[in-house]
Amino acid sequence: KTTYTQMHQYTHLVQSYNSSFPAEVWIGSSKLVLPQFSQQVTAGLFKKFADNNFQASVELYYKQMTNQLLFKGVTSPAIDDNLEDNLIFGKAWSYGAEFFLRKKKGKFTGWISYSLAYAYQQFDSLNLGEKFPFAYDRRHSLSASGSYSFNSHWRVSADFFAASSRAFTIKTLSSSSNTDNTLFDPGDTNGTNPTGPPDIEVNNHRITPYNRLDLGISYKKIKNTRRRSIESEWSLSVYNVYAHNNIFLAYRSIDPVTRQAVVKEVTFIPVIPTLTYRFKF
Repeated sequence: KTTYTQMHQYTHLVQSYNSSFPAEVWIGSSKLVLPQFSQQVTAGLFKKFADNNFQASVELYYKQMTNQLLFKGVTSPAIDDNLEDNLIFGKAWSYGAEFFLRKKKGKFTGWISYSLAYAYQQFDSLNLGEKFPFAYDRRHSLSASGSYSFNSHWRVSADFFAASSRAFTIKTLSSSSNTDNTLFDPGDTNGTNPTGPPDIEVNNHRITPYNRLDLGISYKKIKNTRRRSIESEWSLSVYNVYAHNNIFLAYRSIDPVTRQAVVKEVTFIPVIPTLTYRFKF
């Protein structure tokens, strides 16, 4: 299979290039803020085998995007009537490969997928005009899901997900001009501020990679009557069963001893159990 797609988007999700908190600001298109435009080409090979019990695919893609938006180099831009004056405009592109294998029939069913992805942005007034990783660039992504049915009532399931971490910018120190060991001034978008290094890289740091395992068990009962079928099901699931400390957000701080910029990571709730009852008639 091959596909070619063109898309326009008239609402824009804009982030500061050095904002590590996942804050979202949406703005609409205008005479200054042109609609985002993308072109994407994909090519894939798909195969069914073993009496359609297994499905496999390999797919490649390449995408170009124009009229990309970012806030200028300020960590917390002021949200006011002059919001468009705080924007810079550039382009982006992404490419990669996706692999997928699925088993559809039998007591054991499931699937596994892997993605290798690259995503970059480029702005003339940022990072000395050089490309840098997109904030949501995740190089590797692995997902696996499986379930086993003991009989018509009992079923167990497992879901695993692992991915490379997202990128954000952490300012470094300048040994030549920053004699008081203060941080690089985030108001400078060209890397020419005399209090900071001229070669600051955008999205030069990544938080700890993400991974988790979810487990579940369910009991289903179906009762058929003359008029209808009544179905009830109990489900117990545990999110992140081995309590991995996945990162919710990260922010920059200063080590009180070395006076160097360091990254502080804030974790999410480690384990979440859920008990669900479903009744269908």
